[in-house]
Amino acid sequence: MRELILSGLPFLQGKMPAGGVMLLLGAQAACLLCIVLLRLRGERRLRKVEHIIGRYMAPQVVHQILNSGEAGLRLGGTRRILTILFVDIRGFSLLSETAEPEEVVAILNEYLNLTAGCILRYEGTLDKFIGDAAMAVFNAPFFQEDHPMKAVQAAWAMKEGAAGLERRLMDRYGRQVQFGIGIHTGPAVFGNIGSLTRMDYTAVGDAVNTAARLESLAKPGQILISETTYEAVKDRIRVSSPGKLQMKGKEQEIVVYELEGVV
Repeated sequence: MRELILSGLPFLQGKMPAGGVMLLLGAQAACLLCIVLLRLRGERRLRKVEHIIGRYMAPQVVHQILNSGEAGLRLGGTRRILTILFVDIRGFSLLSETAEPEEVVAILNEYLNLTAGCILRYEGTLDKFIGDAAMAVFNAPFFQEDHPMKAVQAAWAMKEGAAGLERRLMDRYGRQVQFGIGIHTGPAVFGNIGSLTRMDYTAVGDAVNTAARLESLAKPGQILISETTYEAVKDRIRVSSPGKLQMKGKEQEIVVYELEGVV
């Protein structure tokens, strides 16, 4: 055994007694163990940082940036077909006028927690909260199969999950607040958008604007989807008869469907 050890350490051959060799090997093993422990500690810290930052940014985005290094912090974007979802709480402003600020925050957090949970359950990227609204992107930063359907499922889960919250608010304040949701599928650019000192990982383009317009036109409790989203999922959902809506900034009306169920 001693000869085998020494054969791997030629600089020690014939220069140190066996006890000294074993002592040195013990020291080397201790150093190696320290390195391994430090590395594991560093990985645990990295995971902890990733978890903490994931409270402020979408976990998928945090993972991509940390694994891309400096390249993940460069301004720029990638063009891809995305499904965009916007959701807004209807009646929240009126409720805010009758409730205490602390109660308003608690109610808002309940709704946004439901919203975020539904988006993450169906593998969407929670892009941002905008006051009492939220924006989600499907098919970015990672490719997703059937992303239009995932967005529709997330929206329907929000609608179903909101029923209990609505009842509690009615009992407590005599008022209801409901979601208005818009979904559209189309080409957009996603990536780091902003300046060298402050950037957002987000999606931009007409597809994003269309989804936002659909959400703004949705009545309380409505989920409006565009024709492109409908065509991708039409065999697995129930919708109302199609209608046409004139959107701000668009010359022609677009075909819109109201989601009434998921098969």
